[in-house]
Amino acid sequence: MDASDPEDPVLRVPNNLWNENFLLDLVTFMQRPRLMPRLEEWGLANIFGAIIIPEGWPKFKPSPKPFLKAVEELGLLTASCCSIGDESVDMMGAPELRGLHAMGIAQGIFSEEELKKSGTEIITQSLTQLPSILKEAHLPSSFQSLRESRMRSG
Repeated sequence: MDASDPEDPVLRVPNNLWNENFLLDLVTFMQRPRLMPRLEEWGLANIFGAIIIPEGWPKFKPSPKPFLKAVEELGLLTASCCSIGDESVDMMGAPELRGLHAMGIAQGIFSEEELKKSGTEIITQSLTQLPSILKEAHLPSSFQSLRESRMRSG
């Protein structure tokens, strides 16, 4: 993502989700000095309720603890959340977090099969498909319930 152009459609996805009243966090291996300028350049610096980086964590991904910290900072229950990533480590901690759902994006170095072995419930080929997937009825009811309750209160 380092070389992403600010006009890349993938970079519009987080803002689109934010505008649809989804709460977002970021759990990333990228260090803050490298991460924050990119988020600023891409117009994403102010949409994440939590940004969790490896600094200060004795064990980061695939440990479930960074994901739990992000969920807690958003003030949500794990069953209302989804870990979305393109690496196996993004999925591996989900089963330990009482209902945290896992969605894999099979566009990186990991195949669909590898992501499924790591605990992925839903697979997509591109981050740009994410908004429509999250809105579909076949998703766990907690996603739809969270979205509907946020829309009513917003």
